[in-house]
Amino acid sequence: MHKKMFPLAKDISQANPLLSGGRVVLVSGGPSLDYLEENIRDWVQTDYSFVLADVIAALFIKRWNPRKRIIFSVESRRHSYLSMLDSGENIAFYRNAHPGNLPAKPSNVFAFCMDFDPDCGFTRLRSPGTVTGAALFWILDVFQNRMPVANAYILELAGMDLSFPDTQYFNRYAYPRAAFATSYLARMETREMDMVLAKADYAFFKEGFAVKTSMEFHKTKNNMEHLIQSVRNNIRIYNNTPLGLEHPLIHPFRMRQ
Repeated sequence: MHKKMFPLAKDISQANPLLSGGRVVLVSGGPSLDYLEENIRDWVQTDYSFVLADVIAALFIKRWNPRKRIIFSVESRRHSYLSMLDSGENIAFYRNAHPGNLPAKPSNVFAFCMDFDPDCGFTRLRSPGTVTGAALFWILDVFQNRMPVANAYILELAGMDLSFPDTQYFNRYAYPRAAFATSYLARMETREMDMVLAKADYAFFKEGFAVKTSMEFHKTKNNMEHLIQSVRNNIRIYNNTPLGLEHPLIHPFRMRQ
């Protein structure tokens, strides 16, 4: 989507102040998010900034209503994830995403490009894969290059399951996965297909259990972990899922007592 197609869009660099508090939660669509109720309540009450994947944004905002938030959306296929949003939401929107995915109600749209896009009129992000990967790159870039080096920063990763147990794929906040279907059957068929693809092609063992994922998600996990190698030691990253990112610079998952 070209800049002239939404002339009121701002560059995503203008959304950087949303992260100025230095404490951010990156929320994705994995099933482990259902087990983080106490964590989410603490993050909301202590005024963390929330960066939300589009698939969970509407229902998550309805449930928790975090004060500082922005929603990332990158898909080129048509979907209705953002259709339930009220006006005034902050949307980080990929320039070449489907323009019909923008909310019908007026929103604050912050546009960005990917590093591989030619003739780009907005800030370029590098995506390790998936909408959450683009959001992760943006957060780390702001922390490392757009804010004071002397400050300390915290990034909590929530719902970032890049591999899945057999009976789960989405969390309770995930909007039905049909692109723009009104048929319940079509939504369920699309959901089932997504579940199959998310668990195809690749399997690994973790703590004695065989865990399945897709090759896309496996590569995305590796790319995200590679991205984190360059993080400075004043940025503390906490993993909140047993099936999330694994890296020496990420504080590993611990079950909350």
